[in-house]
Amino acid sequence: MSLRPSRGPWHSGTGVVTMNRRALAVLILVALMAVQGISGIGASPGSGLGGFDEQIDIENPLPWTDGFDDLSNIYMPPGGLVGVKVENSQVIMTGGNTEGWIASTVITCPDGDRYDLVVVDAFEPGESHVEISILDATKEATEVGYANDTIAGYKDIEGVSKSLRGIDPAEYPKIRIQVSLFSNAGNHPTIKGWSVYYSPADEWRLDFVSEDRIETLRGLNMTDGALELDLTDNSGTVGIMSSGKPFPTIILDRYSTSGTSVLDVFNPNFDRTGYKDKETIPSKGTRALAMDDLNGDGFLDLVLANAYFNSGNPESQIYWGKHDGTWDTDNPVSLDATRAYRAAIGDFNGDSDLDIVLACYHATLSTSSVIFLNNGDGTFDNQPDITYTDEEYIRCAAGDLNNDGYDDIVFGSNNVGVCYYGGPDGPDKTADIEWSFTGYVYGVEIMDLDADGNLDVILCYDDGNDRMPVYMGSSSGVDTTPDHYLDVGSSSVPFSVTAGDLNADGYMEIILMTAENFNHKLFVYEGSSTGYSGDSPHKINIGTYCYAMEVADINVDGYGDLVIGYTDNMRVYYGGESLPTDPDITKSGPYNPYTLVVVTGGKTSTRKFAGRMVTEQINKPAGKGWDTLVLEGTIPKNSSIRVTIQDSTGRPLTGYEDRTDWDIDLQGLTSPAIKVDLWLESDLNTSTPIIDLLRVKWQEPNTWREQFFGNAKVDRTMGTTVSDGRLNVLAGGISTPDLLFTGMLAEV
Repeated sequence: MSLRPSRGPWHSGTGVVTMNRRALAVLILVALMAVQGISGIGASPGSGLGGFDEQIDIENPLPWTDGFDDLSNIYMPPGGLVGVKVENSQVIMTGGNTEGWIASTVITCPDGDRYDLVVVDAFEPGESHVEISILDATKEATEVGYANDTIAGYKDIEGVSKSLRGIDPAEYPKIRIQVSLFSNAGNHPTIKGWSVYYSPADEWRLDFVSEDRIETLRGLNMTDGALELDLTDNSGTVGIMSSGKPFPTIILDRYSTSGTSVLDVFNPNFDRTGYKDKETIPSKGTRALAMDDLNGDGFLDLVLANAYFNSGNPESQIYWGKHDGTWDTDNPVSLDATRAYRAAIGDFNGDSDLDIVLACYHATLSTSSVIFLNNGDGTFDNQPDITYTDEEYIRCAAGDLNNDGYDDIVFGSNNVGVCYYGGPDGPDKTADIEWSFTGYVYGVEIMDLDADGNLDVILCYDDGNDRMPVYMGSSSGVDTTPDHYLDVGSSSVPFSVTAGDLNADGYMEIILMTAENFNHKLFVYEGSSTGYSGDSPHKINIGTYCYAMEVADINVDGYGDLVIGYTDNMRVYYGGESLPTDPDITKSGPYNPYTLVVVTGGKTSTRKFAGRMVTEQINKPAGKGWDTLVLEGTIPKNSSIRVTIQDSTGRPLTGYEDRTDWDIDLQGLTSPAIKVDLWLESDLNTSTPIIDLLRVKWQEPNTWREQFFGNAKVDRTMGTTVSDGRLNVLAGGISTPDLLFTGMLAEV
């Protein structure tokens, strides 16, 4: 598939369509009369629609550039060049100088354009470097060592590129580039060329000649003004977190009385037919894990409830999810909590941002369970927003039990379970529900077990009669009276619990681990429309204690699968029409995990090679309206692109997620600032999408326009093509009207 194989000129005079504000919608029809020898719009000056006779290229103004082939584009100071000379088409240091500078001739911005970017082709060995200054060529220098007066904000900028969009051509119609060179320890920088790029006044653009104005660049290269995949790693990067792919990543904590420094990770093999051997990622005494997209960027983030490490009490942490399905372990967010035993995630104050609760417990000293509220932009403060002073809990779960739009928290500990309802300021410190009993709570689960739309609660404890209670929810919530009791086996207690639909009948099975008569087993209670039969479980022998359990569709066959982790084993039991007995996957390596997470959902590549770029924040000028986003480049077979428009905080905007279009109509956007999230993907290490140009355009308010970049604003065509900034009649047209129907126009 070709995006835009060329950047050809187009004819002006297509006009701006203004609308009667009383009109609800308009459909524009353009008729091109195609006859032998007339090719339509863009053929030649004077031909085409309306007989406009000026052919111009207003979309790709040529940059000012100089490769130092001579001195014609260089400013010559009265006493000659300072500390440098031009030799063999490059600027080099002279003699024993360790500093020098060179300035360009006067550069004028073309009419109708604006300054966009300056790029210096510099070689900076060792600790040597160059600095860029932009000068006002209409004013004499007021400082020593500069050819002209410097422009505020553009003086002595270390680096080889700088955005010039802050320089208004009306205020600075003539500028110079000045570059200072600094040697260090015998290393001398050289300059091989420099360029000033322009852009039309009505657009923001990336020419991919510099990383300036790019916020995130991972798995991609920029080569000769083109963005492409980095294919140097022949092993590729599997789309670890793709929700529709089999064998998602599984992460387990490691329990040790002294704390361990890693988490155990099982990643899919390259062809996604199973799992690779165990790998690790660093941690600090993690006792439990939780996962969700905390900052709204589409990537799943990892919450580490840390208990003890190196004889100390480490803070808990957030590892931010990355584009390739891994996590940023080098820049964690620390959460001040002592001895965190469990973590849960929910929206406790109803602001649509996900918050974190940590159940904290200390056997000999006092500690407090805590809540960290999202700041609204995906960030979290180190100090908790809500502290349950001296309230120690060992388990927690989150969900909206009373259907009021706020997620609630259920804590469990010795002899007690409590529920705190969420609210506008988060949960308060007065328990709304209390369950009293004798025993140790090994687990808390909040799920809709019977598919009635109401969340239910499982408190994993023995009520004294070798049974575990289940509390079914209603539209008003749950109460303290059990609706079902599940047998846990004689002489035992339930040590862990989870739930999921293993047989795809719409009802969740409840799975608990027990030591019935000192034989370690999993009891599986089958769900139904009437609940659970509490004394006839399906039993799976496992031979040892198991605390870490989750249900997820590992092989993507429509049935939930049971994933468990225990000493030196990670096992997967496939679901199906009949309940499993023997494991289908066994991998060695885990060490006494208490929790595990199966990384399903989120957004990463669904192909084997992927890279991601996110632009800086793009601000729409005041009084303007968004117009279109346009990409230019090529997409070979077995590769693809995806575009997501984000708001200024990095959150995807509804209707603009994972678009595969190379031109996108932005007129429906109301956000004053956006970011562009661009993915390049390929199945092969021999081909890559190539993006030559990304542009975001705006327009005058209360207007509608079509510049014929592509079909973003085209409803349908007959006998015409739209590309390269032109509307063309198909070759071989006949003497009948050829029609193009543009998109619908709504009142602005």
